[in-house]
Amino acid sequence: MLKSVPSHLLPALVLAIGVLVAACGSVVPQVDTRSPGASPGESVSAAPSTSPTFGSPPIATLAPGETSQPTTNPTVQPDATQTTATATPTVPATAPPTPTTAVPTPEHPNWPAGALEAKDAENHVGETATVCGNVVATNWLFSEPGHPTWLNINRAYPNLRFNVVIWGEQRRAWPLSGKPEVVYLDRQICVTGLISSYQTWTQIQDVEKSDIQVIE
Repeated sequence: MLKSVPSHLLPALVLAIGVLVAACGSVVPQVDTRSPGASPGESVSAAPSTSPTFGSPPIATLAPGETSQPTTNPTVQPDATQTTATATPTVPATAPPTPTTAVPTPEHPNWPAGALEAKDAENHVGETATVCGNVVATNWLFSEPGHPTWLNINRAYPNLRFNVVIWGEQRRAWPLSGKPEVVYLDRQICVTGLISSYQTWTQIQDVEKSDIQVIE
């Protein structure tokens, strides 16, 4: 066909054919997407290209040049104000000790509570206690150092088992008309003080006037 065309018209013919080919390529044939049996003029919606995946996160659309940031799970920091409760051990209640009340000696109801008999004083050496008994002999040893006055309880010297010693300085508390060796002879007394041992007997020494109680 091209051989019958004059040579001077070939360039124009080639250009026209190119334009025609370009125009034909821009026309896109429409595809009938209607389902079989659809009536003419019925509109058919195109099915989505992909089925949605339930539970999948949405896909973010990035602009040109934008990079996606990796997704990290937030780290839960412990609350500084929260403290772990610690169970406090329960201490069982302790009953207070029952106070002991000294009971008077049944044989001597007039004695102070807890008083000892003179014969029992030897079992309480080193203790402060009250010892009671009868003054059977007295002696003011003026020539002895310290000028002691002795009150022999229940037994006289040298067989005594318990003795009361009033030194010269303490003796001044008694009036001249009522010195210890006079006022306590043949009386029952109770003496309070530190029990000590001396020679073959026990005694309470450094006795003040207020340490002696006369039992009527």
